[in-house]
Amino acid sequence: MLAVLASPYVLGLVVATVATLALGVAAYRHRDRPASRPFGALCILLAAWAATTCVGLLVESLDTRLFLERMHWVYAAIVPVFWLWFAFEYSGYGPELTPRRFALLVAPTVVFVVVLFVDPGTLVWSSYEPVEVGGLYLIDHNLGPATLALSLYLFAVTFAGAAVIVRFGLTAGHLYRDQTVALLVGVATPILVSLFSMVDVTPLRGLNVTPYALAVSAVAFGNAMFRYDFLENAPATRRFGQHVVTKSLRDGVLVVDDRNRVVECNPVAGRILDVDPDDALGAEIHALVDEDTLVDGTFDQNAHLWNTNGTRRYAIEQSPVVDQHDHEVGRVFVFRDVTETERREERLAVLNRVLRHNLRNDMNVVTGRARELEARLDGEDAATATEIADVADELVELSHKARTVETIMANDTAETRSLSALVGDLVDSMTHEHPEVAFDVNVPDVTVARSTVVYAVVSNLVENAVEHGSPCSRRDAGNAVEHGRTDDDGTCSVRIDGHVDGNVVELTIADDGPGIPDVELAALRNGEESALEHGSGLGLWIVAWGIERLHGSVSITVDDGTTVTLELPIAGTTRDPDADDGRWRGDDGTL
Repeated sequence: MLAVLASPYVLGLVVATVATLALGVAAYRHRDRPASRPFGALCILLAAWAATTCVGLLVESLDTRLFLERMHWVYAAIVPVFWLWFAFEYSGYGPELTPRRFALLVAPTVVFVVVLFVDPGTLVWSSYEPVEVGGLYLIDHNLGPATLALSLYLFAVTFAGAAVIVRFGLTAGHLYRDQTVALLVGVATPILVSLFSMVDVTPLRGLNVTPYALAVSAVAFGNAMFRYDFLENAPATRRFGQHVVTKSLRDGVLVVDDRNRVVECNPVAGRILDVDPDDALGAEIHALVDEDTLVDGTFDQNAHLWNTNGTRRYAIEQSPVVDQHDHEVGRVFVFRDVTETERREERLAVLNRVLRHNLRNDMNVVTGRARELEARLDGEDAATATEIADVADELVELSHKARTVETIMANDTAETRSLSALVGDLVDSMTHEHPEVAFDVNVPDVTVARSTVVYAVVSNLVENAVEHGSPCSRRDAGNAVEHGRTDDDGTCSVRIDGHVDGNVVELTIADDGPGIPDVELAALRNGEESALEHGSGLGLWIVAWGIERLHGSVSITVDDGTTVTLELPIAGTTRDPDADDGRWRGDDGTL
């Protein structure tokens, strides 16, 4: 008896039983993870299959051996069904295997098991013969038509499960490749080995070698579980996450294949297109929307779509869906509700136009009248009229800056101009307005793109240096003379230097004034203004927004004056993607 127990045929089944049972216990510990329940059930069935076969080798009673042989076929009939269930759950297609479909899938197995135990006759085994070899008890039988038919069906079910996993492995990239290969090895080995049993190519007559292959399956499954943590990293989690993201998006998402048939439609897209998402699946796009909305049989990327009651507007964005070979296999359409955005832009455009127009015209009247009063009056009355006129001039200038902001934000053209010519024109204009300021200019003759935006940015920085930084500004002129903060000839200076550094030109504007107030820098540092912390105008905002449009950068140093350094991309080049595009930096490197 001990020799029989030590037989490799018995020991092989014991190893297969213990290994698959251990995997089932491990799967139970991960029962809250996707696919863990069908995998655990699959492992328990495999363990029971190996154990039943092992016991059958040791039992002399023919009736018991026939019963165990029937149980062998019960496990053989059930395992492929659980494998397919696991494959669906593992790949994230579990919801597709509805109870009705599962019942249809298991129906042939149930019918076979009933026939197997009630009246096998010649349908299950056309004949059988007890065999004893070296103390091992076997049953050598010829398969009947029902068993052959079921075997073909079970092979198809097994291959279907493998196909589901292979399909996912090919489309999921490298993330799940190794564990997918391990699972396929685990299921392919028993399939191949079972073919030898069916054609009676086995070491012992009547020996079914399929359960021995379960030891290999256990090693492969264990490798997937413990080396690649496949239950912790089951792709179903990824698929469910994608599903949740798609369903929970506030935007409509419609996915079509290369024939413009809908393969995915989230609830928002269903509401937009006035169709049930499930009914939309398989339908062609032209069946869901008017032909006027389509260009070449699909949505125009720049089109706006009105919904059925005409109260909402949607911008449509599309992007291709490619396979692992970079072949386009479909497209994704995203419907973004732009109704409120466009309404807000319309309101802002109207308010901007009306306020700028009325402000400029009315303030020009105020300025003219105030200057008339200034000329007619004396003393404090004349000073009051002058103050009114100055404030009105500042408001008119503010309206001009608002127009500049609008120009910057709307500028999408790539007009180019020489930086030296641009700065030269700017300095000529400033010199005419401020003859008391001396400009020291040394700018390279390089071409910059979006010259309109560049001019707006540089002019506001130079204006800031002249009006607010220079000791010769109107508000600081008296103190400048008193404290000797002028050049030898009685003028004040603003320095504009530039040099080329790779694909950018660095432009520096420096003055010798008191520096930009902290409140101005604080508002820009936070990216917004508050009721207690805001700048006095739009100048630095024009600089910030302009630099953002130019994909440049700006740094500010305040120390016995203000030094502003711009990095502007040279026309025809691109900046380093690691550069701090549009970032503001202070004298400590941050702002």
